[in-house]
Amino acid sequence: MVVFVKLFDLGSNSGFASELAEFNGQKPIEIEKKIFPNNEIYIRLTEDVKNDDVILAGTSYPQPNDRFMELLLAVDAAKRGGAKSIKAAITYMAYGRQDRVQREGEAVSAQATFQALLSVGLNEIYIADYHNPDTLRLIQLKAYNIRVSKALGEYVKKTYKLQEPVVILPGSKSMSEKYLIRAKEAAEGAGASYYTTLIKERDSVTGEVRTDKRKIGVQDKDVILVDDEISTGSTVINAVKMLKQENPSRIFVACTHGIFAGDSLAQIKSLGVADVITSDSIPTPLSRVHLAPLFGNKMFGGI
Repeated sequence: MVVFVKLFDLGSNSGFASELAEFNGQKPIEIEKKIFPNNEIYIRLTEDVKNDDVILAGTSYPQPNDRFMELLLAVDAAKRGGAKSIKAAITYMAYGRQDRVQREGEAVSAQATFQALLSVGLNEIYIADYHNPDTLRLIQLKAYNIRVSKALGEYVKKTYKLQEPVVILPGSKSMSEKYLIRAKEAAEGAGASYYTTLIKERDSVTGEVRTDKRKIGVQDKDVILVDDEISTGSTVINAVKMLKQENPSRIFVACTHGIFAGDSLAQIKSLGVADVITSDSIPTPLSRVHLAPLFGNKMFGGI
């Protein structure tokens, strides 16, 4: 049984939009987009949506400011068109890092962006590995976090013959189970019997990352470093350098969102890692894990 919706491709992650529509036995609908001479964005839905359930599918990187405005305007267009319900499937949701005030005078963009989407009529949003899932419980908008780490672990296990795999988070705030959930699920996917995390601190002004040094015990074992997002790569680079001192068999780096700002990817590869793997939340040649089935199972009830 197919759940009938009108699924629109926002044009920022067309592969995902097509696969999500196909998961539900449909084809995506294109959105008309253009840029005015003053660089303002124009959005138009190309099919009537009156009394329809609408899904808007895409991502918000690169050019997160434009991508967010496209989503905002598409929601407004669907609302004005009389849609019965409006949902968004956004593989990477920008502005999630600013989730609390650390320095006086700061904005909390994580809440402000959701509030803006709610105000124009969005009913639900589905996101892959949102930076701080706790934020989603603080907003009025119905928001669902799609966890990806198990699928990343499954990919590594399926692709490589692993030797005593160990799953490690390259950096988190503490060793509590709350922060280890990503490592635990990746370990389930990879068939690893042990998982843990390194502890890091990030300077709120400079962004510099400091990782606490400790021995984990990975000599002659395969290590899978799993993270939600790799941006500058500093956390992963610190972790790889630290783990290399223990002479592991191989180190695999896997993440949901591969931004790889500047030359961070080249730096990571230069350390001799066996592979770098991402999902298609931000489509790149490193995208090996496809998110449409994970979103589809959540959005369409496994149909």
